[in-house]
Amino acid sequence: MSRLSEVIADISEEVVRREDKSPWLPSARPDYSEERNMSRQKFAILSDVELCAVCLSASDELERRHPELRGNGDHVYPFKELFPSSSGNPRSPVDSMPPPAYSDVNPNPGPPLCNKFVMAQTLRQYTSGHDKIVHSGATREKLHRLTEVQFQEISEDTYDELRRRQSTPHVPALKPQSRMHPQRNKAREKLSALPSARFMNLASDIHHEMMRRYPRLLQL
Repeated sequence: MSRLSEVIADISEEVVRREDKSPWLPSARPDYSEERNMSRQKFAILSDVELCAVCLSASDELERRHPELRGNGDHVYPFKELFPSSSGNPRSPVDSMPPPAYSDVNPNPGPPLCNKFVMAQTLRQYTSGHDKIVHSGATREKLHRLTEVQFQEISEDTYDELRRRQSTPHVPALKPQSRMHPQRNKAREKLSALPSARFMNLASDIHHEMMRRYPRLLQL
């Protein structure tokens, strides 16, 4: 992973931490370099406006390095979606996504590539290093056959469920969302009911499918 990609991932984690109103500063990770752990601590003490400025700078630099990714549907606006204005009010990557729909027709191009990057990185970190993951060919085949909208929704729901398990495990399930179809809210309840091992298998399969569908994520 490039240093810029590390910065993007770390700022995204900080945005999520603030959105969750976590009182704890990010702890040092043994698999990160000392420089990266220090940067994570520095991000945590920035004001919202200062963090917004860093976000926009990272966004501009990513666009400069990858001009071929602009204006093609999966455009790269890594943090302009998280910070929609200079006031610096952070939102979670999931909140910035367009309203989903149980339909094969989606007039919206979907979430920016950076939001997919955030979800993919989160799923990868969650599943990496676990030798008991069982890859299901049947599950991967089903994911492969999903429409773009359907896969967008299950990816978002799995990301939401992972955040619930990691940040608010005392909450028994994802809360129903009024903007979502009742069928989707039921599917989210089923995700929350999955045992840890089965949920990790699913997260691994979804990450695999994201890499297949969005190979440009590997360029970031």
